[in-house]
Amino acid sequence: MTMLRNVLLAFGILLTSLHASQGTAQTNCETFDLSFVEDTLEPVEISCSEGEPLQALPNFPAFTYSCPDYWVQIFKYTTGSSSSCSGNRPTGLPVNLGTIQLGEFTSTGLTSTNHFNDLGAPLAWTVYPEDVARLQGTVYNNSNVNAFFEVDFYFDLEATGAEWVAGGGNVNDASANPGEVDDWTIWTLRPNISKLVGGGALAGETIHLETSNSLQGYPLQVGVGANGVNAEHGLGGTFDWSASVGGTIYGGLGASSLEFSACEETSSICASDNDAVVEFFVGNLHDFDQIQGSVDVTDDTPPLLQDVPNDYTLNCPVELEELDALNTVVSTDDCSSASLAMTESFVNGDCPNEFTRIRTYIATDGCGLTTQHTQTVQVIDEIDPVLNAPSNAVFSCEVGPNFAPAIASDACNGPLAVTEGEQVIEQGDCPGEYTVYRTFATEDLCGNTATGAQTIYVRDQTPPTVALPADVVLPCGSEFVYPAASATDNCTAEEDITIAVFNSLPPTSCPEEYILERRFLATDLCGNSTLEVQTVTVTDNDLPYFTYVPADATYACNEEPVMEDAEADDDCSSFEITTTTDTAFGTCASNYDLIRTFTVVDACGNMADAQQIISIRDTEAPVFETVFDEVVSLECDQIWSPPSLDAQDNCSAVSWEMSIDTVGTPSSGAFQLNVNHTAVDACGNAASNPQTVVFSDTTPPTFQSVPADVTLSCEDDIPFDLAVATDNCTSITLEVSDDLTLEVAQGQHLLTRTFTATDAQGNTAQAVQLISIVDATAPTFTFVPADYTAECSEDLTLLDATAQDNCSDVVISVSSVTTPGDGAGNYTVTRTFTATDDAGNSSTATQTISVVDTTAPEFTLVPANYTVECTDDMPMEDATAVDLCGMVTVEVSSVTTPGNATGNYVITRTFTATDDAGNSNTATQTIAVQDTTPPAFASFPEDTVVECSDGLPLMSATATDDCGPVAVTFTDLFTTGNAAGNYTIARSITATDDAGNATTALQNITVQDTTAPEFTFVPTDYTVECTDDMPMDDAMATDNCGEVAVTVSSETTAGDATGNFTITRTF
Repeated sequence: MTMLRNVLLAFGILLTSLHASQGTAQTNCETFDLSFVEDTLEPVEISCSEGEPLQALPNFPAFTYSCPDYWVQIFKYTTGSSSSCSGNRPTGLPVNLGTIQLGEFTSTGLTSTNHFNDLGAPLAWTVYPEDVARLQGTVYNNSNVNAFFEVDFYFDLEATGAEWVAGGGNVNDASANPGEVDDWTIWTLRPNISKLVGGGALAGETIHLETSNSLQGYPLQVGVGANGVNAEHGLGGTFDWSASVGGTIYGGLGASSLEFSACEETSSICASDNDAVVEFFVGNLHDFDQIQGSVDVTDDTPPLLQDVPNDYTLNCPVELEELDALNTVVSTDDCSSASLAMTESFVNGDCPNEFTRIRTYIATDGCGLTTQHTQTVQVIDEIDPVLNAPSNAVFSCEVGPNFAPAIASDACNGPLAVTEGEQVIEQGDCPGEYTVYRTFATEDLCGNTATGAQTIYVRDQTPPTVALPADVVLPCGSEFVYPAASATDNCTAEEDITIAVFNSLPPTSCPEEYILERRFLATDLCGNSTLEVQTVTVTDNDLPYFTYVPADATYACNEEPVMEDAEADDDCSSFEITTTTDTAFGTCASNYDLIRTFTVVDACGNMADAQQIISIRDTEAPVFETVFDEVVSLECDQIWSPPSLDAQDNCSAVSWEMSIDTVGTPSSGAFQLNVNHTAVDACGNAASNPQTVVFSDTTPPTFQSVPADVTLSCEDDIPFDLAVATDNCTSITLEVSDDLTLEVAQGQHLLTRTFTATDAQGNTAQAVQLISIVDATAPTFTFVPADYTAECSEDLTLLDATAQDNCSDVVISVSSVTTPGDGAGNYTVTRTFTATDDAGNSSTATQTISVVDTTAPEFTLVPANYTVECTDDMPMEDATAVDLCGMVTVEVSSVTTPGNATGNYVITRTFTATDDAGNSNTATQTIAVQDTTPPAFASFPEDTVVECSDGLPLMSATATDDCGPVAVTFTDLFTTGNAAGNYTIARSITATDDAGNATTALQNITVQDTTAPEFTFVPTDYTVECTDDMPMDDAMATDNCGEVAVTVSSETTAGDATGNFTITRTF
């Protein structure tokens, strides 16, 4: 029995909690029939771009009932993706326990055991994207496999395991490893719609479920180790069950445990697969009906291509990668992700450098719908090549020209061959000078050409070369010399070169130095010249010299050194001696060297130097000037301070050093310091004196804290707090002794506790604590039912409080007060618990239960949206709603929103369902009124024929519309005939209402010219002498519709003589 109990505890069930509650079935109704009006609901068809499919699900369908006591539930989810697992009986679950446990179900008389198992086919656990889940399958009774239930559980995700535990939630972690609970998911049952539907021997029986409120229960938990039996992935949890069997209501605590296998994720990238499903449930303990609604989603919109590249015509060369980098084609789709593919092909052009690239971009969405775009890039070669002719050049006459080649290249063909034309040579004005003219041409593979030219000048640009006498340097006192120079040239004979000589004496800085500058200017026949300079120098290069330099010397740091001067002489000029002194410091400021440098410089800057080193040194130690005690005696907690000392040094400041040697152990309170004081000068010379410091301990310890006197209750443990003592110098030993005196007063005892502290040298101190023991404590509550808020439709859970007393038994009494609220479903129950011990000490605690009605009514029927023509009647149906706790009032209001025309507007009807607690829910119906009927012509002109000179007939059509005003417009289309006055007009007349609906008809107008022109001037007849000029004036005419051409013909009739005749002119 112990093993079975442990398994049940791990399974989340206390043996004492598995009792079914019993009650009499509802008697206020004779029958409890419930059914939806429709057997099935037609799927709602929508396009995926019309919005979320869950929003398009139908409203709660109409149903019939014989008793107003019923539940309603709605469960929605989408099918585009889900995760599912197969659930089987956990390995390790005892054989007499089941996958589904119904505590005390045997009390119904329907089965002989409470345990149900899956046999063969596993249960299916499915989680949908809306954080809802469903558990389905079949479980069979352990004792009768013909008695089975169809499992149909519905869940909402409550929290992660970590969130649930952090909020104080209860879990069963008996089979979980550390840390696994945090990764669990916690689910709550949808009440009443979650059910077990009987089959076989249980046909007609229905068990309704909801999340358990029992303290021994826990919600459904899913994860590794969550089934409460083993460490595998699975689910486990408890629930409350209720059922009506034979007119009696039964209920109790149930549990479920499954081990998962074959878990998989399913998803679809096609939006057409993301349908929505809703389960509508209505029921009570005696009957229920359930119907399924759905939304069938269709993706009929192909994806979009964005940032598609333009077509290009580009001149080669073209870097296609750089061109393509300018565009990033993106495919998008309103309903799903879209993939992008690209194909390309190339077509050669008319020459090797020209081609066409054709790219086709195809976007495909998750449902296979496609959109494509084609880009054409045409590459042509219409740019001339680049010909780089050699730059114009000038060459020396003795070398001759260098004929560098021209180089040609093409952006598309690369290097090209160059053709050079015949050279033209032109002689110059000077011997050896001439000019060469060169021309070049090139052509690329597509016929584009380029030309270039170069001019080469051969010139004598090199001046003569002068053979100059070498420069001469003479010692001071010498006379100048004048050697001759000669010259040669690359193109002029030596005898034809002219040499001119110029002499000068520039000033010098030395009185014994003289310089003769001789300039030779050589010029050839082409005017090129060279200037060269020869110098003849008389100078002083002899150095001065020292005749005496002081010897090196060493002095003490407090002595004054002797500074002697050096002596020198020069053979050619005057001189000057200077002295500089540098200081080189040693390891201290009193040790240094004076480095004296003597420099002699003559009038011409010749220089010589010499050096003397004087060494300064400190070798004497400091001398003590202070007298101090050689032996000092102190208490061990006193601080010894070294004496102030003074000493003198012959050359520098004195620093002090002190060394201390400790004899004995300072922590014992008796020890000695051997101190040595040392005076040191800047150069490390030192003098020392010793001193002895003796310490002793004569002070006893002191208490820093002693436990305060205390009074204890009879059941309390006597505390053992130590006193704290310290010593000025050493550690201490603390001893404790207790002396108990009974009944110093009624119900009171006295414990005297003495503390003795002793230091290392035997000095001691004492302190006392008094502890009184009494009984004066009231009882304390060990459990008080927590405050909670319950919906008015739920049963109240009335748990008892528990308490304990330190010294005696406790009696607990409870009283309740109900405070009405602002509605029938809103009130407060205040429960007061009083715990009293045998001595009359008492404590109180309260529990507050707030009963509220916060659930708004649910609509059972909302008139569907519809669209109607502006001339049609509009049905105005009412909405209906139900509430879990009271009566419902449904009110309706309407708002008309004008559209873009008189006959286009929207009526929005808002239904508000309100229960007697003021909770309300709204639903809307939209009636779209539209004008899609075009106007009709009331009158229309007939086709007509008019003379070209007459005015065109006016537009005279009229039209009417059933819903709004009409505008009549027309356009004329002219067709020319065989003359200016002959043409036709096709008059298109359109009647348009303010909604944009239009009707068009055609009137044909024929314009013709049937009237002849009229002469405005005809020359008069006249008689003229045969010798006179005959004026031949032209006739003039006009026409009502167009231009007039006047032609003339003449006929001559002979008379009776040569000079007599008649001319007849016909116009």
